[in-house]
Amino acid sequence: MKETIEEITGLITSLDNDGLNKIIPIIKSHRNTLASMKKTQLSVGDKVSFGEHKGVIDKINRTRVACTTDNGVGYNVPITMINMI
Repeated sequence: MKETIEEITGLITSLDNDGLNKIIPIIKSHRNTLASMKKTQLSVGDKVSFGEHKGVIDKINRTRVACTTDNGVGYNVPITMINMI
């Protein structure tokens, strides 16, 4: 996968402004698809990690998840940053 990312990086750096404008919507669309797929796997009460924190899902919103950490601090975390434990 590292070689693939390096190849993609090389191709992106060779693009002009018009080329970049064509691939940005594709990247955004794929990011939204990944977030939607992850959202379907989440449920209230699931144990998750995000960044260096671990906690429990309190509520699932459209683009973010309300979580409470083990020490009681609440966070609204983007769905793409949530990892199941």
